[in-house]
Amino acid sequence: MIGAIGSPLTPTERIEVGFQQISSGKKSPSFTSPAVLAIGQKLLNNASFASARNSNVVNEISMSQTRSAFVQSSHDTVGRLSELSVKANSGMLSAQDREAIQIEANELTKHLRSNMENASFNGNKLLDDSDFSDMVSSFEEIDLTTQAGIENAGDVAKDAIDMLSQKQATLGAEQGILEQQFRANLEEEANLLDAGSRMTDADIAQVFSQLSSDTILSNVSTAMSAQAANLESSTVSALLS
Repeated sequence: MIGAIGSPLTPTERIEVGFQQISSGKKSPSFTSPAVLAIGQKLLNNASFASARNSNVVNEISMSQTRSAFVQSSHDTVGRLSELSVKANSGMLSAQDREAIQIEANELTKHLRSNMENASFNGNKLLDDSDFSDMVSSFEEIDLTTQAGIENAGDVAKDAIDMLSQKQATLGAEQGILEQQFRANLEEEANLLDAGSRMTDADIAQVFSQLSSDTILSNVSTAMSAQAANLESSTVSALLS
């Protein structure tokens, strides 16, 4: 057998290379073109890059899902504030009843601000934009103890629900795109690994088969050398006697 570099290998050398391939699981440049091995390794490196890109995509999905959870929490809180504005508009309520509703509204508004200020992912603020800031400020100004304040609260709640619904729709679309990118990267990684492995991974069954053949040849070669040496020794002894 001729090595990849063009020089013939003895059975003993082929046996040594065979054991190296079995140990490493990789093809040897003695049997495979170094250029082919280099291309295969490049494909495997690109597969690693695809895997790293997917790790980033997973992190982005997690961050988007976390932001979505905080937006949903805010949406639920605003929904309750909207209910309170409707409840406060009842003509059957006394001034004391409306004061009690205002107290609950104040607590819910505090929760909205806390949500906005504390929502984060790995130290990155998630709701730190003017839309949320303006929304919270608007709710902090509502007054459910007066008719004008009740009507204003209804408008504020409607605008907030519209804004939060739009945020959720945008986040949903973003997550869909990221999930598609994740699947594409996963397929790319699998294809690169498959192609690179075919070029660099040793076929262990084939290696064992070749190893058996080379072992037989090596043993035969050793036996023939020993026989030739014995014959030469016998011939020399006969000539000298």
